[in-house]
Amino acid sequence: MKDRVLCRGGGLLRVMLGAVTLTLFISSSACGSKARPGAPTERAAFVDAGAPAVLPASAAPVGSASPAPADLLESLLHWAGDEPTAIVMRGGALIARAMDSGRTRTLRADATRSALLDPELDLLWIQGPTTLDVLDLRAGGAPVPIAISLPTGPRIQIDRDLGGKSVHLASPDVCVQASDLFLDWTSDPRVRLIGGDPEEEKQATDPASLVGKTWLRAQAGRAILRPLPERRDFSSAKLAPAAARKGLTCTTSDQCGTAIPFNGASRLLVVVEHSMGDCHHYGCRLYEPATQRFATPPAASSWGTRANVPTGPCGLYRFDRSGRRFLVGTQACAVGGACEDLGGEAIGWLVPGADVGTDG
Repeated sequence: MKDRVLCRGGGLLRVMLGAVTLTLFISSSACGSKARPGAPTERAAFVDAGAPAVLPASAAPVGSASPAPADLLESLLHWAGDEPTAIVMRGGALIARAMDSGRTRTLRADATRSALLDPELDLLWIQGPTTLDVLDLRAGGAPVPIAISLPTGPRIQIDRDLGGKSVHLASPDVCVQASDLFLDWTSDPRVRLIGGDPEEEKQATDPASLVGKTWLRAQAGRAILRPLPERRDFSSAKLAPAAARKGLTCTTSDQCGTAIPFNGASRLLVVVEHSMGDCHHYGCRLYEPATQRFATPPAASSWGTRANVPTGPCGLYRFDRSGRRFLVGTQACAVGGACEDLGGEAIGWLVPGADVGTDG
């Protein structure tokens, strides 16, 4: 067979050199076609035909012919392609991470103290040292300032009460805090601080601190384009099968011995330890009813009898839409597979599935 190059405009090309086939990612100008004015120049890159292509963070997935849209959410989905994408807070930065290739895209470079994702309204709330901003994923601009002069202690919580529906957003936490900071998003939005220093409370609740009141009022009728993820917790859970509760020393009155579906299939997440002081302390095992065997979450790398299996965290497990991956703490895991450390706190999925277990 003769060596040949198939060139039909920019994109992914096959280069056949005898028995060897290479894949070429090349710009349209290299194929003799004229680049559109103002378009960025792409650099050619060679990859082995049998290996996955890992593109730079700024590049769109191979095969994406259309330009990235101005809508930030659509832009991120376009960039990620078919890959599940997690939002991670790492070293003060907020990044989107495509889980298959490991590519990242920076959403905010620094000064992030905490973040909350509202998937119903496509909003990413970003708390700085003394500020609160919101990144509108349906728009393409910079984060909108919402509040200034906030206290440095507590993490922000969002109480959204609009259109007859109440939603509470907060970082996973099972401990009693010295003070609690809220943004009440109602028709008359305000900031509240419960507990803490009186002077901080006065400053936080000062109407002048709520610099984004106009934006909040304008967005009060914001359309809900997708529902909140399903929440499966132990507050109304049923008792686990008798074989899973055998030998437990804690009492069922404090949720010990209860179980919830873990990944929506046969596996159950069973509370086997619970104690309470300033914090709730939980311990869980995964249980497979068909085999009556146990594993330690989150990785569940091996299954055995109850006596041989240590306990693991009871949550919060944030599943992606497929139900095949989940986030917990600083880890991303595959159901039935391994976990990897993300190097920072997992905030949530760009397209989320169910939230399962306790809040920490």
